[in-house]
Amino acid sequence: MSGTGSAGPGTARPRLAATRQDRRALAVMTIAHGIQHFYVAGLAVTYPFVVAQFHVSYAVLGLWLAAAGLLGGLLQAAAGLLRRASARAVLTAQDVAMGATAMLGAAAPGFALFGSARILGALVSWPQHPVGSAYLSERFPHRRATALSWHTAGGSLGTVAVPVLMSAVVATAGWRWALIALGAAATYWWETKPAPGTVAALEGTRSRYFRSQWRGGWLCASPWIIGFFVFRLFPTAMSLYNSLTHFSVLQVPRFAWFINYIARVHEPLFWTSAFNTLSR
Repeated sequence: MSGTGSAGPGTARPRLAATRQDRRALAVMTIAHGIQHFYVAGLAVTYPFVVAQFHVSYAVLGLWLAAAGLLGGLLQAAAGLLRRASARAVLTAQDVAMGATAMLGAAAPGFALFGSARILGALVSWPQHPVGSAYLSERFPHRRATALSWHTAGGSLGTVAVPVLMSAVVATAGWRWALIALGAAATYWWETKPAPGTVAALEGTRSRYFRSQWRGGWLCASPWIIGFFVFRLFPTAMSLYNSLTHFSVLQVPRFAWFINYIARVHEPLFWTSAFNTLSR
């Protein structure tokens, strides 16, 4: 195997973090990833209490979470549009904003504001994966896989740790205080980011890392992409198409446009069912 990520015969394998700055940079990115996962998973602990207090259904909560996930995913996909943005500045802004949205959710008097805070959280928590991974890949080109493994491990540890810690705060002080503690943890972490001189600038899709690794990235992402199109997007599109037709398994569908929807709206139990679904 050849390339910058491997050593030739008789060549000593380079150390992962040869200097203090390298060790600090790797530790900061690993812990920052854990904090980001801690934030996302910590919110999930509060959902049952939010549903009970605001008297909403899990269906409504699911719609807000789906919107948050969609927006966050689109922003991660657009990370390549960044050009020479400082990794420190981007991740510092992420952590401060995550803390602010968690505290906004804690102070929410109703579900609409809580849901809005959750969507705002998705809008600000997206940089960690693309920015952190790109930064570590550029900083540790000879031990890229190991550096990214540490980064991934930090996120996993954050996900594992949050249920115990958040559940303890919820049990003793309530879900609002749990969100405040979550926001304080995320906001405080930005102070430990490396100084600007120890964090390299992040290039976008034209950097050496993205130019050399995009094929492997698409290959690794292909199972999810295929699954999304086959099991999510295609069934959703077919359901929408069939809803606009007179459909029978034994006959060719005939377009009816919005007749089916109009007929449902005029049914006596439609509004009762809709109210019950959205209010429980």
